[in-house]
Amino acid sequence: MDTLIFTIKVLISVFVTIVWTVVGFLFWIPMLFRVTAVFAAAVVIAALRDENPAAAAAALEDAIRFYPAGFVSIQSTLFGTLDRSRRNSSFDPSDSKDWSQLVIELLPVLGHAVFTTAFWVAVIWFFR
Repeated sequence: MDTLIFTIKVLISVFVTIVWTVVGFLFWIPMLFRVTAVFAAAVVIAALRDENPAAAAAALEDAIRFYPAGFVSIQSTLFGTLDRSRRNSSFDPSDSKDWSQLVIELLPVLGHAVFTTAFWVAVIWFFR
């Protein structure tokens, strides 16, 4: 039975890794573009105001780590290195409060999806 479960996990891992390779990359490039522009602006503003652009630098580092972190997350989730005490095992699909919380948590993802779509449309339009 353990061999069957392991085999299924490997197949799921391969499938999700292939999907993440494409989808994650499509999200990552616009994210890097946006965060790099924000960081550049923060550096200029920091130089003019004698401030520290540390928050923008942290956001840039998070964006750089986004794509590789997806692969790590896939492997650690399926093969046991994920901290399982952090998971939310109490999700109840019939509870409307759980669904409303899920929608609230997905709103930033929707914002990223809108920006990503606009970015790739602009790139395609620019290079056509």
